[in-house]
Amino acid sequence: MNLIYRIPLFDFEINDLDQLEQNWSKILAAIEVSSPDLFNSIAFRSYASLPEPLQLKVRKYLIRGRFRPTPFGKLAGMGLASWSKTTQGPPSLNPHFHQSKPLNSHNLNGKLAEQVFIPMPGLTLRFGYHQALTYDRRLSKWCQSKIEKNDFLDKFLSIAYHNIAVDCQGKKPEFKKPNLDEEKLEELLSTGFFYPSHQYTSSVAQSINAEVPDQMHISYQVKEVLDEFIAESGGLFVESKNSYTKDFIKWFVDRYDDRQICLYALLSDSDFLEKQMIFGKTPPPPKATIPNHLPDSLDLKKLVPKARLPRGIHDLQLVFRIGKDGNPIIENMVCNRPFAYLGRFNQYSYFQDYGKTLKESIYASKDLIFAQLDLFESPKVQAICEGAELFDWKISPLPKVSEKQIGLDDIWLGAEGDRIYLLHHQCKKEIIPVVLHPLHGDQITHPLMKLLWQIALQDHYKFLAYTPNGKNLGTGLELKWGDLIIQPKSWKLARSSFKTKDSFLFHLEQTEIPGRFLAGIEDRELLLEKEIPTDQEILWQELNRSGELTLNEAPWIESDLISNSSRVPLFPQFIYRHTQKIDHLPIQTPFNPIYFSDPNWIYLILKTPYSDLLETLEYIRDYFHIEGFKYKAKWYYLVYQKSTEHEIRLRIYTPKKTSKFLLSLTCHLDLEEITWTKAHYFPETEKYGFEDYAKSEKLFCLESEFLFRFHPDYNINLLIPQQQKLNFLTGLWIWIIYSLDKAEIFFEYFKWLCKEQKNQLTSEFKFRFSYLNNYSSFGFEDRKYLEILRSHPFIWNSYSKTFLMNHMHMMVNRFFPLDARVHELELWYRIYRELGKRRYGSSRSGILENEDWLIQMIQPNPQITRHIQSVI
Repeated sequence: MNLIYRIPLFDFEINDLDQLEQNWSKILAAIEVSSPDLFNSIAFRSYASLPEPLQLKVRKYLIRGRFRPTPFGKLAGMGLASWSKTTQGPPSLNPHFHQSKPLNSHNLNGKLAEQVFIPMPGLTLRFGYHQALTYDRRLSKWCQSKIEKNDFLDKFLSIAYHNIAVDCQGKKPEFKKPNLDEEKLEELLSTGFFYPSHQYTSSVAQSINAEVPDQMHISYQVKEVLDEFIAESGGLFVESKNSYTKDFIKWFVDRYDDRQICLYALLSDSDFLEKQMIFGKTPPPPKATIPNHLPDSLDLKKLVPKARLPRGIHDLQLVFRIGKDGNPIIENMVCNRPFAYLGRFNQYSYFQDYGKTLKESIYASKDLIFAQLDLFESPKVQAICEGAELFDWKISPLPKVSEKQIGLDDIWLGAEGDRIYLLHHQCKKEIIPVVLHPLHGDQITHPLMKLLWQIALQDHYKFLAYTPNGKNLGTGLELKWGDLIIQPKSWKLARSSFKTKDSFLFHLEQTEIPGRFLAGIEDRELLLEKEIPTDQEILWQELNRSGELTLNEAPWIESDLISNSSRVPLFPQFIYRHTQKIDHLPIQTPFNPIYFSDPNWIYLILKTPYSDLLETLEYIRDYFHIEGFKYKAKWYYLVYQKSTEHEIRLRIYTPKKTSKFLLSLTCHLDLEEITWTKAHYFPETEKYGFEDYAKSEKLFCLESEFLFRFHPDYNINLLIPQQQKLNFLTGLWIWIIYSLDKAEIFFEYFKWLCKEQKNQLTSEFKFRFSYLNNYSSFGFEDRKYLEILRSHPFIWNSYSKTFLMNHMHMMVNRFFPLDARVHELELWYRIYRELGKRRYGSSRSGILENEDWLIQMIQPNPQITRHIQSVI
């Protein structure tokens, strides 16, 4: 693959007044694009005649056009280089300038009455107001808009929703069009609630991109040095999760657990819309203490063992320049942002093969859907994001109007561990969003697109020296890998350290800072000279403006290996890259989406330390024993284990007296200062059925009421000794399995489970185990439980095994709130052994003997007895 190169376009000496005058028209042309106001001030004057303040401003542009490689207007451009026997530049630079003109964003084709309008994603009705996230052209950002409900708007909305429904059916649309005059339509469109409208037609700021077709050659010697670094330096790169992703996952799990929600739904989640503004705003960790005995240069090759790159790095770009000895000098390293440097240049034919090759070398999996993010932001942002469509799919904040577009309502979102994932609604394949530009997420104002940008870049790795601790410890150090410079020496300046400009200049003179250095951050740095008064003033101004400034050594400035025909050195920056196909781990979390909330249920989350968990459950039981009967409430609980505390989740069905019951219950909780929060109840319809989940809820209620029931020896059934509860559950589920004619299926399944979990099946399970001789129900309504189970349609379809295992899992959660996982494993083991005994018993006939407790326990129900005997 070729290398991208980025090159400043001023190929003349900027400190030579004669050369400035000779190239003055070229300088003016570049400034006219970048700063029209400055251009108007200097257009008809020579550089020498400019007053000092204007010379200072022009000097900055001269420095940028001579040394800064970031493609911008007519100051710097981009081309492709190839590997060769020797390093060599072109005799001259002949850039081709592509101009993007601003589009007229206030004209739709034809009359408004002829347009087909559909509602914007996230349009909802709350508190008597129509609300939506809309783009405000005046503010150049997305904002939450509200309009009071009215007949005029409602009538138009009915047409818009009809149109989107027709469009989703996949048939030839029979769209409705509004029977309104142009003036009324203009009024409606000004809300931004509909697409298309004036707000949602493209607008791109005027810009110029410089394509440099001139050939550039880099020696194979450079390639060998960089190849060796890639092969050996894996230990220098560490996974780095950003704080936005961490904050979002914490919020999402607290709100939705391990469920998935439609991405579209977040647009009407007021808590998300508020919290997303502070995601990632966590204060940085305190700075590490910098040892004062560090050397000026550190060879990491002697300190870090050789290692291959982590498998999670699918793209690593090394940004380098050529030193005077012909070797590369690395200025930056970028992991897993393949298109950060190609960016908007992928729209030009000269770079399209490069972009396609890059895409094919990374995004090749047929098990994943790769979709590029199609932003809609301010004209300046759109100019940065402008480019060709490289992928078959795209995601936009606008309504779905293209077959290649994945709508926001087509995407399910979930969290697993420290990772956010997306699933396609229909095929359930994972969607991987792709960013095709270098835009920073802070410039994205649409909350969902900002979230998608974060997801696209969440598999993030950093060079060790770029991490927070690495930055502090590496201040001032030149870092090397053998003879390869991977971080030039640097110095930090703080404005607070200097009372006056003179004291600052004295410090500059006394330090070992070289005569020429880079000041500022990557892609916005200025190469300044210590002895030039104008550059001293520029540096002083920059320090005053930012408060702190980093100065970097620029050893490549001494190189003249790449020069034009006039022997003027050129200073291009090259992008070497190492790519491999994405190594993506499949999602382990079962698909359990949220479709709706059930307002008839009160849902409270109680937080309690591990040591108080049982006491808190007993305290709740005392309340339900009295008030539960009074309100005739149906209820159940489950326990979630968190890292530092436990959560008791109470769900209470009281459709007619919800407010009174809630007030009474929360007052009871407050008496013991139990921390609680109210949440929405989202039925698990994927697990328990859209219409029949109420039957599963009945089973949950039966279990909870039984456990809170009085026991003469242990106060409540929940406190029955663990082994007695395990015996009860073993007997109950053996009986259920045989009653449902599923003994063979579950024997093989539990055999497989025990084999899979053999490392967690402790020797204590085997030591404690003995076959059941009898069954004690402790008064549990087992026959009612089985009757409800048998009435559920999931029992009789291919989902029956998963359905029953879900119920068993939830039952264990309630019976063993302190250590459910261990007891669930032991229950699996016991059921496996009991089923095995009946399959491979002493008679090896598979027929139950009359003294078997399973026969005995079902004597009151001869119909089931006959069924079981016929099965076995």
